[in-house]
Order: sequence, then structure tokens, then C-alpha cells
Amino acid sequence: MKGSLPVAVVLLTSAAFLTSLVPGGPIEDRDFSHIHGLILTGFNLFLTLLVLASLILGVRWIRSSTSALWPLLLGVGYLAVYLLDLLKLFPVSPTPMNQALWTIEMAGLVLSIVLMVLSLLWAINHPEPNAWDSYVPHWPWLLCIGGLVVAYATYSAAGI
Repeated sequence: MKGSLPVAVVLLTSAAFLTSLVPGGPIEDRDFSHIHGLILTGFNLFLTLLVLASLILGVRWIRSSTSALWPLLLGVGYLAVYLLDLLKLFPVSPTPMNQALWTIEMAGLVLSIVLMVLSLLWAINHPEPNAWDSYVPHWPWLLCIGGLVVAYATYSAAGI
């Protein structure tokens, strides 16, 4: 079955938006040094896995669509990340959020909802007998890149 381009575009755009928010990067300039290193590392690991999964799944959906469950779950992940930050639940920083960060997070929040809606519409229009089809990437270099991103983000956010 031909891929769903709207789902792929939203997945790839969501990954790009979240990637632009890496601590120490061009937009995220808040201080998270007060958050324990293990908590910060766990959060950065979740964010990195969210981006990598979105990139892999986005490319896969361009070629041929798969279970709508996976982009739906990623949409929920993005929604949770943005809501936690915008509602100042986690991670909370003494440094205020700048306008560019707020704008990208709001756009990311909207995209997460769009991704969930597109996924649900795909599932309704393309019922699948096994919604939990598996796609495990066999690219160890992605894990290495993910580890480096987590280390850099944790290092930058902790202000070490």
C-alpha cells in the first residue's frame, strides 16, 4: 500500500521542531542545572528516542504505510512533552521561556494533535488485522548518534 504522505510530513516536521530545541542549541537557552542528572538524562533519552522513532517511521511511511498505532503513540509523546513544558510542570527552569521557544513549542503542540488525528483517520480508513506490527531499525549507528545527543543535551542542560 502506498505511503501516507501527510503522516510522514507531520512526523518529520515534528522531529525537526523538537530537534531544534536541544539544550545548548540555537533556541533552548534555559538553565536546567538544578535538575538531578539522572532525571535529566532520562528525559533527554525519551526526547531523543521520540525524534529518532519519528525520523525512521516518517521515512517508512513515505514508502509504505504501516500501523497507525505507532504515529499515534508518537503524537501522544509529543503532546505530553509540549504540555509538560508549556504548563510549567516539567522541566521547570528559573530562566523564562523565550519567544522563539514558545512559538516552536506551540507549533509542535498543534502538530502533535494533527499527527494523532491523521493517525486515527488512517486507522479508520485502513483497518489492520495486526496493529502492533513491529518495525525495529537495525541501524546501530542511530543508537550511537542518539547516545551522543543525549550526552550533549544533558551536558548543556546541566550547565556543566
